[in-house]
Amino acid sequence: MSPATAVALGAVAVLLVCWLCVSFMRPGRGRATLEWIATTAMYAALVAWFAGLSLGAHEAGRTLLLIPFGTLLVLFSLGLLVSLSKTVAHVAGRGSAEASATN
Repeated sequence: MSPATAVALGAVAVLLVCWLCVSFMRPGRGRATLEWIATTAMYAALVAWFAGLSLGAHEAGRTLLLIPFGTLLVLFSLGLLVSLSKTVAHVAGRGSAEASATN
C-alpha cells in the first residue's frame, strides 16, 4: 500500500466517524468543531487520492492525464489549506460562533 493510499484511507475513516457523530449531536461548539475536522479530513483524502493519481500518471509518462489530475490536486490542496486554517481558528476560539463547515 502506498503512503498516499494509507493517508487517503485514514482520512476517509476520520471523515466517516466525524460525520456519524455530527449526525447525532445537537448544534453547538462541539458539533461545529467536528464538522471542521471532517471537512479537513475530506480535503486530505482528496489531496492524497489525486496525489497518487498524479504520481501514477507521471511515472507512466501520461501527460494528458497529468494535467487534469495536477489541476485537481492544486485545487483540493488549496481547499485543504483553507479548511485547516479555519479548523485551527475555530478550535482556538477565533472563528465565528455562527459559522460552521456546513453553511
